[in-house]
Amino acid sequence: MTTQSGLVARISALAARRPAATALLQGVLWSAGGAAVERLCSLVQALYIARLLGIELFGRYGLLFTTIGLIGSVAGLQLGLTATINVARYKLTEPGRATAIIRVCEIVSAGLAVLVALAIAVAPETAARLLLGEPGHANVIIAGALIAVLSVVTGIQESVLQGFEEFQKLSLVRIVMAFGGLAIVLLGAKPGDLNSVIVALSAATALRFAVLVVLKEQTMRHHGFSTTAAAIWQEKSVIWGFSLPSVLATLVGGTAAWYGMLLLAGQGGQGFQDVAIVTVGQQWRGVVLYLAAITSSV
Repeated sequence: MTTQSGLVARISALAARRPAATALLQGVLWSAGGAAVERLCSLVQALYIARLLGIELFGRYGLLFTTIGLIGSVAGLQLGLTATINVARYKLTEPGRATAIIRVCEIVSAGLAVLVALAIAVAPETAARLLLGEPGHANVIIAGALIAVLSVVTGIQESVLQGFEEFQKLSLVRIVMAFGGLAIVLLGAKPGDLNSVIVALSAATALRFAVLVVLKEQTMRHHGFSTTAAAIWQEKSVIWGFSLPSVLATLVGGTAAWYGMLLLAGQGGQGFQDVAIVTVGQQWRGVVLYLAAITSSV
């Protein structure tokens, strides 16, 4: 009798876990599908831009986006991960607290991103000379700073939607925006003109941000999420309690990668050509490793 009761209990436990397993599988499939399309579009876009610019300018393009990635990791403070975890943790039991943490993450990430962008915009010619080797690329630096700001705040929107487990909607947005961004580059980028490429990419990033903000706010309203300024202030400790420790590993790795690219570019002669080759390799690596990254994320 005891054995039968134990067997029934195990079967019941498996049955109870089936919805969770189904949800996990659906999340993986949607996320993997969206990421596959997104990364393939990114690869096609990178190869197109490489042929459009030529190897020297494409090297500068690669170093610029490595810098944007570093800025995103620093200014982002892993606030996206903070938002995802806390939305998932509190959305059913303490929605007010989850909302307050979302707003803290949005305010802090936006503030830091704007500060970094303003610091760059104060002396774009200097930044262009140090990073790209030519002060004439000041407009490229300004457009790149805009992409960095938008990338940080866009990451928060995506992370909140992940916390709500809106994998299907998020994947559809990624697919549409991947094709949309590619179309903007095809229409707006000009041969041998790095500035036109970066401006086109900044427009695509802005469009993606706008779509995700609308989708995230609709999702929050649907779940009845709201908060107050006092509640937002009360949750400020999440920054040094979770975000700052989480960002350290990313900061170390990102800084090392960026500095390596900077050293490579500064070798003189074919420095930026070598950076271009590394950039193409990174694009292919992203395609190869996408499934492991997405599965672990879900």
